[in-house]
Amino acid sequence: MTAKLWDVQTGKELFTFHHRTPVRFVQFAHGDRMILSVTDQVMGQPGSILLYKLAPSLEDQSLEDYCSPVQVITASGNRPKILQAHWCPLNTQIVTANEDGTVRLYDPEVYYPP
Repeated sequence: MTAKLWDVQTGKELFTFHHRTPVRFVQFAHGDRMILSVTDQVMGQPGSILLYKLAPSLEDQSLEDYCSPVQVITASGNRPKILQAHWCPLNTQIVTANEDGTVRLYDPEVYYPP
């Protein structure tokens, strides 16, 4: 129920993002200043797409502005399970692939204005 940020050259863990349910998918935005994560719908918790801002400095990543996610969408009730989510070019939209075969688009600027 975590997503971790790693230094790929040293193998050092840099930061852990905690979630309420298992994390299915994580992807960096173009420019590496935001990430999205997709969580599963389990244990009575809905599946979600969450956006996190990345701090300019890792020392600041634990500040509330950077470790608190913004929830883009919650997959509960009639919404199908989200299998994957990807940033579109220039981070203008997020596209999801869903368990029922549908594809949906979301505007991240609604949640994090530029």
